[in-house]
Amino acid sequence: MASLLTAIAAWTCLGAVGGSPLALYLSHDVLGRADVAVPVAVIGYSVGWLLMVAAMMLPVSLLLPGPLGRGTTWYAGYLGAWLLTGFVFAWFDLVLHTVLGAAGPGEHVALRAVLGATGGGLSLVIAWKGTAHPPRTDAKGWLHGLECVRTCGPLMLALQAAAPGSLPAMAGAAALLAAARLRHLRSEFASVAT
Repeated sequence: MASLLTAIAAWTCLGAVGGSPLALYLSHDVLGRADVAVPVAVIGYSVGWLLMVAAMMLPVSLLLPGPLGRGTTWYAGYLGAWLLTGFVFAWFDLVLHTVLGAAGPGEHVALRAVLGATGGGLSLVIAWKGTAHPPRTDAKGWLHGLECVRTCGPLMLALQAAAPGSLPAMAGAAALLAAARLRHLRSEFASVAT
């Protein structure tokens, strides 16, 4: 229940911040902005990334077997695995911007489209084919987080590349991942029942 409430709160915050002046500080590209102090950029990126992960991944994590009493430590581990991943993605994004700094806007759009299609397709294939094997039901939150990063990380990278900050893209990706998880769980239950 806490995962669902946290996800609802995260979606609400993302919707409220989307059109406000705070959107600049929570955006995916805040770390590369010269007009934002580094500590403010790091905190803003962390908050924005964790809101996105909570909104998109916690509902999907409800479909993973897990301990019944998921407490604060479990959530801290789960979100910590994703936060570390977010900073790896941000570093990759900054390197790309540095390398492609002289490229025109058309080249940036084309690269974002290619990265988005590749990462999104890879993540959906991993999730849809059922190659995602959840950790044991008594696993710590960071193990669940790492499993989610393994299976859903390419899609999150695709979103950051192709449609950073787009709430409709985030909602669509979360719905596709949830559908893939449900399909995988149904097939597991069917094989156990037979």
